[in-house]
Amino acid sequence: MQLSLNLLGLTRNGGDFRDVLQAARRAEEAGFEQVSLGEHLALIPDGFDKYPGPRFPRPPEFPYYEPVTALAAIATATERIRLSTNILVAPLRPALLLAKQIATLDNVSGGRTELAWGVGWHEEEFLANGSRFKGRYAVLEEQVAVCRAVWDTPPAAHHGPGVSFDNLYSMPLPVQGRNIPIWFGMDPTPRNIERIARLADGWAPLPLPPASIGEAVTRISAALERHGRSSEGFPVRATLLPVSDAAGDVDLAASLATVPEYLEAGVTMIICDVQSYCTTVSQVDEFIDAVVRVRDAEAVAL
Repeated sequence: MQLSLNLLGLTRNGGDFRDVLQAARRAEEAGFEQVSLGEHLALIPDGFDKYPGPRFPRPPEFPYYEPVTALAAIATATERIRLSTNILVAPLRPALLLAKQIATLDNVSGGRTELAWGVGWHEEEFLANGSRFKGRYAVLEEQVAVCRAVWDTPPAAHHGPGVSFDNLYSMPLPVQGRNIPIWFGMDPTPRNIERIARLADGWAPLPLPPASIGEAVTRISAALERHGRSSEGFPVRATLLPVSDAAGDVDLAASLATVPEYLEAGVTMIICDVQSYCTTVSQVDEFIDAVVRVRDAEAVAL
């Protein structure tokens, strides 16, 4: 049972980025394998009601640090813990800039980078950024190819529908080279499952119940086999959904009691979402300690 601490929203009720750094150090000391951050470049609440599903749960003032920059800062404050996005909306960035940002993060961190990419849902955010919303899945797929090419031994070449170059040098190379793990954070639709099986190093779904994850893992495993890839050990990380008590408040103990369901569904890493369980920075240490107790109990049970 591996653990990731999602630091998104930690400072929403006060504090500053020093608290993010302290929480990352505390997670490392407690044996967490990873810290992560999500993102929006911008939120434009006009038109939120046009999107299907539940209303976006955060106000437009919610603090989103740019995750690659923030993870670089976290890298300098930690030594071992791995650094991830959850989720980076990759098509909002030019492919070469994205490759350079990530290569830099991997150098700053000494090779501790692993990423989860998605395509976003907020069309207004894309339009404000001058990015294409339609066709963003194709953009993401080409970004994977461009990054793998640029992170390999130079000179690099790539010829695709949106990006084309020859004899390109982008130094320094990542410490991990072209093999920086890129997970896909996307819904398990048939087309997305094929994308995951073809291109991804892991699956990082948006919050889903364990039963839905387990069903999707079965389909992803079959797709991996079709593409000549082994499903053995294919990593899946999932956000621990909060369970509420009779009064409607989040019940941490009840939430943690569902961990075995995630593990049975094929989840290899549990994302512990600070914003769901901590209303203030002062609660983070207690939250981390509670999660670690469950991890240790699961280890004994196994």
